[in-house]
Amino acid sequence: MPILYQEQHNWPWRWLESALSEASMANKTVIIAIVNKAYVEGDKPMLDMFLDGFWLGEDTRGLISHLLLVAVDQTSFERCKFLHLHCYKLKADGADFETEELYMSQDFIKMMWRRTLFLKEVLRRGYSFVFTDIDVLWLRNPFPRLTSFNENIDLQISVDKFNGDEWSQANPINTGFYMVRSNNRTISLFEEWYARRNNSTGLKEQDVLNNMMQEGFFRELGLSVRFLDTLYFSGFCEVSKDFNVVRTVHANCCRTISAKVADLTAAIHDWKRFKSLSDSNQPSTLTWTSHEIVRAPGRISTLVVFCIFNQTTDQCQPFTKINTNSKEDELESSLYKASMGTYKTVIIAIVNKAYVEGDKPMLDLFLDGFWHGEDTRGLISQLLLVAVDQTSFERCKFLHLHCHKLEADDPADFEAEKLYMSQDFINMMWRRTLFLKEMLKSEATISYSQT
Repeated sequence: MPILYQEQHNWPWRWLESALSEASMANKTVIIAIVNKAYVEGDKPMLDMFLDGFWLGEDTRGLISHLLLVAVDQTSFERCKFLHLHCYKLKADGADFETEELYMSQDFIKMMWRRTLFLKEVLRRGYSFVFTDIDVLWLRNPFPRLTSFNENIDLQISVDKFNGDEWSQANPINTGFYMVRSNNRTISLFEEWYARRNNSTGLKEQDVLNNMMQEGFFRELGLSVRFLDTLYFSGFCEVSKDFNVVRTVHANCCRTISAKVADLTAAIHDWKRFKSLSDSNQPSTLTWTSHEIVRAPGRISTLVVFCIFNQTTDQCQPFTKINTNSKEDELESSLYKASMGTYKTVIIAIVNKAYVEGDKPMLDLFLDGFWHGEDTRGLISQLLLVAVDQTSFERCKFLHLHCHKLEADDPADFEAEKLYMSQDFINMMWRRTLFLKEMLKSEATISYSQT
């Protein structure tokens, strides 16, 4: 389980080392993203969209273990904890960073400088990092492209438009996605960068960094800087022309969160279409959808929830120690973890592939209920998600929930949405009943609830 860290007023960087160590790769590299309240609210929050990229991308799911989410307010910190991510609470020095900060507003500029100070501290502790804005979709693992070229590059940074030369300082930089290696040169860069904040009225930190580059400060430090080709590291300012090689898609040249969510949703649809054609070995001539709001009718599904509790006495009975090494104890082990090892009380939900797909999957709506309800967030720790196919099981693990894989004679039979009272629906209900019978062997009774 990821560990949570908050800055202290009298010791602002006390827990930073521990937070970085928890999320770090073996080579002391972390992925860092910064969020505020505006990014975790709404029917489809920007943070959820960001995490969808890791879920849907190629070779990206494991990278979530190395993501450190830095929250600048309590709401986004609580949401991070709810999602079981690596979380760090950044002290905001009295500034209000909860609301959506419009591009180039005074609060927007303050938030960017607070971010720069934080990243300087990361480098000072010997950690290299990839910084990513929340409005970047990671469609493929970018590290092979970032690390195979030259391990001695100090800074690799995205651009709004690529001029064809990855070493040309005439490229218009974008600080929404970049990789920095920790060394004396990059630490000096961030120190000078942050030091210029008070003499740069009306400029965002990206403009100041660009000015430093144009003034020759990069050359003065001896920095090795590579500017990332938009063919691989794409954005809405200049989209990649090749679905086969694109790594990331950034919602740059797009100012409001609602517009970003709409356009990134369209980008995810494009990516899914490309993957579908690729899986069927069909030639693809796809192009990215124009950046405009696209709405589609939703699909109504049903999710069944079971609550299991012990009624042999007036009080709940504690679990006894179980042998988790035995294959036959696998189910009891899952129950033990979900019940926190204290009482034989768990919440059980059964899902299949149909519940974890789509722009807003039924499973996500189910979890939203715990997030928005009164006194329900803590209950997520007692939820055991029972997956009837591999796709829903992988999604459960990705969300860091308590997961159990229900074995079926033919898992493919349970993947699709089951029409009410169809034969497949009835078969799945009977398989569920068999599973719940196994639960009753631990002297539990069942309270049935359907949503």
